[in-house]
Amino acid sequence: MTRPLAVGVQVPEAERTVTWPEYASMARAADAIGLDSIWMGDHLLYRADDEGPERGPFDAWAILAGIAAVTERVRLGPLVACTAFLEPGILARKAATVDAISGGRLTLGVGAGWNRPEFEAFGLAWDHRASRFEEAFTIVRRLLAGERVTFEGRFHRTQDAVLLPAPERVPRLMVGSLGDRVLASTLPWVDAWNAWGPWCGNTPDGFAAANDRVSSAVVAAGRDPAEVGRSICVYTEIGPTPEDTWFEEDAPPLTGTPSEIADGLQAFAEAGADEAILVLNVATEATILGLAPMLAALDG
Repeated sequence: MTRPLAVGVQVPEAERTVTWPEYASMARAADAIGLDSIWMGDHLLYRADDEGPERGPFDAWAILAGIAAVTERVRLGPLVACTAFLEPGILARKAATVDAISGGRLTLGVGAGWNRPEFEAFGLAWDHRASRFEEAFTIVRRLLAGERVTFEGRFHRTQDAVLLPAPERVPRLMVGSLGDRVLASTLPWVDAWNAWGPWCGNTPDGFAAANDRVSSAVVAAGRDPAEVGRSICVYTEIGPTPEDTWFEEDAPPLTGTPSEIADGLQAFAEAGADEAILVLNVATEATILGLAPMLAALDG
């Protein structure tokens, strides 16, 4: 039986402190058991609040380059790259480089950012985020398509910019947003759309409603909805959460036996998802390897 949807996993972002050797072990585990994709969040820091201590991950692009080098099959990408963190030409160069290292396995997920404290901490502009994103995305997608780009915008500009060495291919593009302007500027071009589980209550019904909205936006952009893949990040609890692990539970997590989790993912597939990205309450090499029975149940 063909698997009803692709299944990926997000490696820890700031839930706990993770070293590079552990990231490498988790990536190899994902590759070994047949997961379809592995993802790294792109953030600079989270300030201490009621939900957890001050914390922050390693640089997403550095970790993705390492993952690309130690895996052979699994797709990979940022979940999602904030276009405000880098000038668009530099972001395009990083994406093209990681795609080359991986042999064409990169999905470039992009978004406008949402965590104001990290913008302020690193001196990044918070104003006009949608407008800044629109300009940045235009530059990034054109450079990755192999164009020489001269662009004069309100916030970004380039003068005969070009990616060298020339990209061997155009990476798969994905947008992670429900913002009207971000969707309008990306849906004419992207290969996929991603929803963060809590946006949808972490439920198939909630995802279906958001998915319908995106399908309407795809039609408004002049495309067939079938041309744009759909993915959902699913909070998934696979055992007790260690006390020293920060796990955001803005919505009830998917939980249960491997078979029950497979059934839950099948429900997301029936709601229109092509891919489910598991955000585990504790992602380790062991827990990723432990997903094998769930994959077998999903395969039927």
